[in-house]
Amino acid sequence: MKNAYKWVTNHLTAWETIVATVGGMFLGGALPGLVQSGLNKVTGYNATWMTSGKYSPYLAGAATGALGAFALYSIFDVKASTASAVAVGAVAIQAYRLADSMGVFSTIKSTLGLGGYHGYLGNAGMYADEGLDMGNEFGAAMTYGTMGQPDEMLFGGSRQMNFY
Repeated sequence: MKNAYKWVTNHLTAWETIVATVGGMFLGGALPGLVQSGLNKVTGYNATWMTSGKYSPYLAGAATGALGAFALYSIFDVKASTASAVAVGAVAIQAYRLADSMGVFSTIKSTLGLGGYHGYLGNAGMYADEGLDMGNEFGAAMTYGTMGQPDEMLFGGSRQMNFY
């Protein structure tokens, strides 16, 4: 890590690194759909495999993002270090998305309460109305004071704290 940090500080500015990595994440996510629709319009080939399937959307995203970074380097004369950061961003976001779809992070998310009704803070039972649909939100809500039905103000007032 020390050598990687030294290489980045010698070749890229912080702003350039952030923009290139985030741009690579965008390219990795957006290019497969754009390439699929472009191929369909130009050649009539319907490349649905690029955006559907178990592994192919992630592989297509990583590959088109890396190819987009190479195109930036070879056609638009972007520095090799910037193009490398773009490629790393494209591949990294697709690796994360693939791992997330395979359930690698589900235990961590449920432990932290980052997904609905389970986990440390994700229990909706702390609401006055047990039937409240939290959707994909996480956090906790506590009512204190004089509280009637949800969203009903009683004499003396009502307070509700939400932590999200």
